[in-house]
Amino acid sequence: MTHTPQQPQQESTARPQKALPRDTNAAIRDVMGTIEKLGRVYSEEIKALSKSDSNAFFALQDNKISAAQEYENAITQMIARKNELTQADPTLRKDLQDLYDDFNALSEKNLEALNRMHRCTERLGNTIRNSVIKSARARSAYSYEENGALSNNAQRRVISSGLSETV
Repeated sequence: MTHTPQQPQQESTARPQKALPRDTNAAIRDVMGTIEKLGRVYSEEIKALSKSDSNAFFALQDNKISAAQEYENAITQMIARKNELTQADPTLRKDLQDLYDDFNALSEKNLEALNRMHRCTERLGNTIRNSVIKSARARSAYSYEENGALSNNAQRRVISSGLSETV
């Protein structure tokens, strides 16, 4: 009798993709709204990271995912319609370009804040690991290296079981 493992059923988190309006100017305004929405989430995330507020940071993640999916959908549709952009209102096109430039700068700030958090978390992990190693060295006859492995001296140590092996 063979057992076939069942795949766990995953809930679909994908939302139906919203189609941009047919009018190019209206589509650009929709894209701008999407960019602004994701930008607001990035700004809140940067604030949370600068305050080291992990609760606020984690609370933002669902909104960030949703806004990023909307952004990806809108940008993908706009790229598919790039030939229409030449017919759009020039002022609106300039506003879109300015907004996109500002968004790119904000994205870089967000990435820097995330990298800073990663480095801090890594340093904290290293501090904890080093503390555990020091504590283990103090309590144990075995000596551990910086990487957590037993030192060569501890590995060479002869351990007697108390039984004579010459019998």
